[in-house]
Amino acid sequence: MAEHFGKAPEAVSPEELRQYFIFLKHDKKVARQTATQAICAIKLFWEKSLRRPWPAEVELVRADPEFKLPVVLSSQEVRLVLSKVSAADQRVALITIYSCGLRLGEALQLEVKDIDSQRMFLRIRAGKGNRDRSSPRAMPT
Repeated sequence: MAEHFGKAPEAVSPEELRQYFIFLKHDKKVARQTATQAICAIKLFWEKSLRRPWPAEVELVRADPEFKLPVVLSSQEVRLVLSKVSAADQRVALITIYSCGLRLGEALQLEVKDIDSQRMFLRIRAGKGNRDRSSPRAMPT
């Protein structure tokens, strides 16, 4: 920000702050996460280092959120990919990950005791958000 305006940060006005965030969005076309990171960093610097209250008149302009649909393979494509895996243990691991909707970290923590074959559940310990859950889908045969 200081380089953008060519002056010391303490000399930047609230209106210039707003203009800088608009510049990030429209001219530099930064991603939403990058804009949020810049806003948080500048706000922290403004309040802690400069010891100035964050100006209420600064309307934060962020990039529009990106909504990207995930790539979903057809069942035929999944079968084709899995058929290319020659090692049986690796194929079983991939089938389990795919059919139970596991994240890689969840799959790496799986143990035999996590399989509830009576109820056809798979217990996932410390998944996303460090939460336990179970996969209600039947285990692959």
